[in-house]
Formats: sequence, C-alpha cells, structure tokens
Amino acid sequence: MDSINVALAALELQDPPNYTWTAKEFNVNRTTLSRRHRQITRSREDATEMKSLLSIQQERTLLGYINLLTERGLPPTPQMVRNFAFEISRITPRKNWVSRFIKRYKDKIKSSYLTPADIAYKRADNSYQYKLFYELLKEKIKKYKIEVHNMYNMDKKGFLIGVLNKSKRIYTKSEAV
Repeated sequence: MDSINVALAALELQDPPNYTWTAKEFNVNRTTLSRRHRQITRSREDATEMKSLLSIQQERTLLGYINLLTERGLPPTPQMVRNFAFEISRITPRKNWVSRFIKRYKDKIKSSYLTPADIAYKRADNSYQYKLFYELLKEKIKKYKIEVHNMYNMDKKGFLIGVLNKSKRIYTKSEAV
C-alpha cells in the first residue's frame, strides 16, 4: 500500500480528521490528502480507469480471449479486437484504440503482419486444429442445413480463394512467431 492510501485509512479513524498532522506523519501532500479524503479528486489510476473504454477487468477478459484465439491458431486482426471491445463496452473505440491497447500490454501481446503461408504452415502442423475445424464445419452444415452444391469459394486447404493477402494480427507474446 502506498503512503497516501495508508494516510487515508488513518484519517478514517480520526473524528474530526486532522489533515495537517496526518500529512506530516505519512509524508504526503496535505492538499492532495484532503481532496482525496473528501472525494473531490481520485487517484490517477482511478481517474484513468474512469476515462478508459474498458475497465481493467474487461481488458483482462479481452486479453484472455486474444490468448484463446492465438492458441487455436486464429490470432485476431486489429479490426476484430475493435469489434470485441465494442461488444464489451457498447462504445465504438476510436481508430487508435487498438494500437494503444497493444502498447499498454506490450509485455503480453504484440502485433505483426502474418503472411498466408505462415497460417498454412501453422495449421498443417496441428491435427487438433483440423479436428476442431471439421467438427465446427459439420455442426454449421447441420445447423444451417447447407447442401453440398452450395459450398464454394474454398480451396483444398479451406482458405477463401482470392483472400490470401498479408494481414496484421495480434498475438499472445508466448505464441508469437
């Protein structure tokens, strides 16, 4: 606990509060202590969180989801992360929100460009991913009653034909290549 929080706890025990004595005792600014105790101002961390699009817990949830997608071999694009943030907060993130989010959590995630060959190699090495893909495909075909003659625009690997462009992806650091 930092000294301002200890001083605030000490003020709670006093009736009436003595700001000057408490500030000297805990070596904190008297004005800051008084304003924080009377709830006129808040700590920088609290103020930052109040202005943030997502709370710290929501950001941790988003990081967990990015980690899950990375583990499954499907790292999200920046637009996907923006969409996830919108779904959580119901507020449209600004255009630079994702890059600031990545900077804030640079010890946990990173972004880089992924070429289609990288995706193909990663998926080819993982039989578990094939199993998940075909189970999901079978489930969706059954759910939406898709007939075989309505399946098109996929090559043998399951990639959309013509959508093999280099794309920016966001990875969990431990999984980043």
